[in-house]
Amino acid sequence: MGNFRTLYRYELKKIINRKLFWISLALCLLCGGSSVFSCLIGKHYVDGKVYDTYYHMYQVDRQYYKALSGRAIDQTLLDETMAGYRRIPRDADRYQLTEEYLTYARPYSEIFGWIGNNMRTNLYDTLDQEITEESLASARREMLEAIWSRDLLSEGEKAFWREKEGKLPNPVVYYDYFGYGQALEVLNTAGVLLPLILPIVLSGVFYEEHSRRTDQLTLSSRNGRRKLYWAKILAGITTAAGSALLLVLVTLGLCLGYYGTAGFQAPIQLFYPSYSYPLTMGQACLIAYGILPVSAALAGAFVMVLSEFLRSRVAAMSVPVGLVIAGQVLIIPAGYRALSQIWNCLPMNYSNVWNTFDWLLIPAPGGYMTSWQLVPVCYLLGAVLLALAGKWAYQRYQVSGR
Repeated sequence: MGNFRTLYRYELKKIINRKLFWISLALCLLCGGSSVFSCLIGKHYVDGKVYDTYYHMYQVDRQYYKALSGRAIDQTLLDETMAGYRRIPRDADRYQLTEEYLTYARPYSEIFGWIGNNMRTNLYDTLDQEITEESLASARREMLEAIWSRDLLSEGEKAFWREKEGKLPNPVVYYDYFGYGQALEVLNTAGVLLPLILPIVLSGVFYEEHSRRTDQLTLSSRNGRRKLYWAKILAGITTAAGSALLLVLVTLGLCLGYYGTAGFQAPIQLFYPSYSYPLTMGQACLIAYGILPVSAALAGAFVMVLSEFLRSRVAAMSVPVGLVIAGQVLIIPAGYRALSQIWNCLPMNYSNVWNTFDWLLIPAPGGYMTSWQLVPVCYLLGAVLLALAGKWAYQRYQVSGR
């Protein structure tokens, strides 16, 4: 066991002591960290002229969010919201530039947006209706049923979500959740960066033995075909998971450090109205960001094993990058239920909030499971299976004549 610890530490140092690792990690952290502030950068133009900066717009809106925080979205708040929006002139070309909107409606923009998302209506269609707690609840039920039918959910799945919907607080209480909302918005950036960076760092863990022709020595040594393999694969997985954890700490730390930690208890339905599971924004962030290191461990194992099978560093780098690109452009229709669900659960796609918190369920003994309850277990199992497959290829490798 002492030999294994020594080998593991040595292989880990070989990875993290390289300049390429630190340069790649620094770029990853820089891109992930800068994405946190992307909503504050730039200017808002109207007719080719600067109307306002996004940073100032954020400051103004954030004060309105804080003023609403802690208020139940009951009939009183609904009436206040609709009264403010009904002051907007109907003949305005750009209603958001009118004095009436800025003075009376904008303070309630978060509540009005939530009403529109639940009713699936635009501004003027919403204004033409009488909005009550009962009509809003009814519209929400119709919206959810339409989504579930569109995505071909079974009757059992619909019953599952109806039960969860019944457990949601009524009325919903609004909280200023901007920090957690921004963290979920930029999660996909972190999820895409890791599969792009890890191949650069880990594709040479096994390949370099063959390219430098040191495989004759390593494979013929006492620990060459067993302990050395596990030391290498575990060092690579540790590097992948550790890099992801560092990215999580930087991204989540910047979001909550700058925008604040208020709103942990805010229901996720304020951010993602069509999701019925009774989660808070804080819990959703912990789940989504907690899966990221596990996802990175699977991606790291995949890169290393691929390089051992293909005996090519370029191929081991190209395949993950191609999968990331495919994940950004390829959408498999819900009609191909199993294929679509598997595709959405792959690491390069799963960091999208709508995939992490999907309403497509997984059958389980005694009922159903959400994907975020099962996917981390599948990732860990996948990493183990990949490691075993890589061990088979590594042990069967024969050094050819030079």
